[in-house]
Amino acid sequence: MAAIAAAGRWVLRQHRAIATIGGIAVSAVWLARLAADQWLQAHCEREMARAAKTNLKRRFEENQRDGLLTVCALFPSLAEHVARALNVEAVTEQLQRSRGAAAGPAGDASASPSPSPSPSPLSPPPPPPPLTKSQKLAAWDALKRLSFTRTVASLYLATLLTLFTHLQLCLLARYLYLDSSYALDHELDHAARDDGRGDGSPGSDGSGSPGGGSTPGGGISSDDDAAAKATAHGDGRSHNSAAAAFGLEPTLAAETERQYLTFSWYLLNVTWRRVVDAVGAAVDAAAGPLALKTPLDADAYVALLASIVGRIELDWHAVLLPPEGREHAILRQGGSAGTPVDGTAAPGAHADAADTANADGSATDAALPPSLALLVDETRDVLESDDFALVMNRCLQDVLAQHVTAMAREAWPTDAAAPATDTDVAASAGSAMPAGVPLASLLPIMARTSQQILSPDALNPYVAALTANPSLKAFCAIIHMGWRESDLRPY
Repeated sequence: MAAIAAAGRWVLRQHRAIATIGGIAVSAVWLARLAADQWLQAHCEREMARAAKTNLKRRFEENQRDGLLTVCALFPSLAEHVARALNVEAVTEQLQRSRGAAAGPAGDASASPSPSPSPSPLSPPPPPPPLTKSQKLAAWDALKRLSFTRTVASLYLATLLTLFTHLQLCLLARYLYLDSSYALDHELDHAARDDGRGDGSPGSDGSGSPGGGSTPGGGISSDDDAAAKATAHGDGRSHNSAAAAFGLEPTLAAETERQYLTFSWYLLNVTWRRVVDAVGAAVDAAAGPLALKTPLDADAYVALLASIVGRIELDWHAVLLPPEGREHAILRQGGSAGTPVDGTAAPGAHADAADTANADGSATDAALPPSLALLVDETRDVLESDDFALVMNRCLQDVLAQHVTAMAREAWPTDAAAPATDTDVAASAGSAMPAGVPLASLLPIMARTSQQILSPDALNPYVAALTANPSLKAFCAIIHMGWRESDLRPY
């Protein structure tokens, strides 16, 4: 008892010190827990940011691959139009038949005469008479014009279609990404409230973590990967289900996506002719005066291409999108009109009639749905920007360099190893060259290489050069991640 009493007296004498030590200990424990919580929260935020960045990068790379496949799938239609309008093979065959017909009588005259059998009804028709000198010159001039026009026009069309397709898919992928982000945030927010953690756990406030709606994509999982791939290919069913699974309306309906992707029909069936005509006029001015026997080395060929390209003047915005007020008419002719509009278009009408049809404005009365109009307006703004013109120019330089390399491999074999990725076309063939090759000998090589430009093969070197262009990648990344405040949904 004495020991207990002595201890009590000691506590009474040291109560201030004991209280101070206890307070310090409690404060230290509280501060340690607070620091641990802060570190854990910061660690979670870093992990979420890293996961979001990785996921966004993965989605962007998938979108780029989808763009490559989509472009290759659209090439056959474009190649068919170009081949029909610029039929180099028909002129070549005509010249070959004429040469064979001219060689035939000479061979017959040198041979000893022999009695010819009487003609039978099954005998093949006689060969066409040989072309006169003026007809041959006209055919060779036509072959020269068609070869240059088809080559340069194919390069332009491949570049335009690739840029426009990537622009479309990046805009759609951005909205899908935002919808998927909000769907997951909505799920986490409800789960946190159901578990009683809605007052302080990460994800239940508006701090930009996966639960908050202020920053899209804080912690997107891989559950919606199928939706991303489906939407990139124009299938909006998974897009709708990603948001509808959590009771949210998707930003873009499947019909809106389908209508928006239909605008590529305008280039594929209407304005490709404008590109061909503009290139043909430039070819007439730059290559028309050249004689067929003119020797050309790679430097001269590059200079000739540069002269043709420098004479081409087109409003690429008007080539890729119809004029304002004509969007519904183009959607109707492309088979994706959606809501009915006043005015009718005859089924199966020729595509070129889209430029002159409904001139009285009967098809311009119908307004686009708000979501589709927003997409079209944003696309129009991008196409009119200086950035698009810069990317267009750099991509065109890359495909021109790829074409020069392909030509050098056959026409100037000693320079077959010329660099193909230099953005400056002249630099790709600027080294020492062998003697010039006559222009007439280059035309068959141009005809063969021009067929490769619009090839649907996924290993198409021209499409590979376009998709690997750093400027195009940066341009697509800006569009893919360039959401605005108006695109974000408040919670």
